[in-house]
Amino acid sequence: MVSWNLQVGAADLDALIGRLRDGAFSDGQPVRRFVLLLQEGHRGGADVPTMLTAAAQVPRPIRPANRPPDNDLMAVARRQQLALFYVPSMRNGAPSATEEDRGNAILSTEPLTGLTAIELPFERQRRVAVAATIDLAGAGGREPLRLVSLHLEAVSSAKVLWLFGRARPRQIGALLAALPAAGALVVGGDFNTWFGHADLTYRRMAKALPDVVATDRRPTFALRRRLDHVFARLPAGWTAADQRLDQRFGSDHHPVLVQLRGPGGGARPPVRY
Repeated sequence: MVSWNLQVGAADLDALIGRLRDGAFSDGQPVRRFVLLLQEGHRGGADVPTMLTAAAQVPRPIRPANRPPDNDLMAVARRQQLALFYVPSMRNGAPSATEEDRGNAILSTEPLTGLTAIELPFERQRRVAVAATIDLAGAGGREPLRLVSLHLEAVSSAKVLWLFGRARPRQIGALLAALPAAGALVVGGDFNTWFGHADLTYRRMAKALPDVVATDRRPTFALRRRLDHVFARLPAGWTAADQRLDQRFGSDHHPVLVQLRGPGGGARPPVRY
């Protein structure tokens, strides 16, 4: 499982998936079953709405110069033959500038069911978490696994100093209230935890979903901040540990890799890549 902020198409998803499948991150053992929890993905084309009200406020476009061609989520899912659930949070610029929107997604080798969009409390921009379920029966599990990908607000509203705002704790409270109180669950994303593992948002999530061992605490963002995390509530006998990948594959965020191991799967020491 990988959680990754794609920087609206700058990230080379095909390259990461290729290395994942080749076993580059699993001691040479090819990975055939995986899930990607993605943030700042984008969609382009005629399906993106163009009709806006006169009062609509549209975010500025994010279009990195190093974006690979034909790199929106729909194109990658088709090329890689993966299941995709994508929900836009906002347009990626005004209709006069782009035919794109951007948001969060789940990309998976496994069929996705129970597709749900969770709109978080509004601060400066619209934020929508996405949730889906996969079946763990083929991997030794006895219950389905609920997956969530989200991207929390980077700053608070203009009415308060962003550093001391409570935008993210409010959004986390709403998210946890919308998720099941029991059962296997993995939540990954860009939490914008500017204080890393000491951040209130991180501590609240780690308390609610404590089953991922944070073995690798290195920064995941270019400004030497740990913004990206994965949290879990796992079935009995399952374990998970996270590790940051060294290569960013074009994004301004490092991917966070989590290896889920079922009962009897054994334990391996964390590996730095």
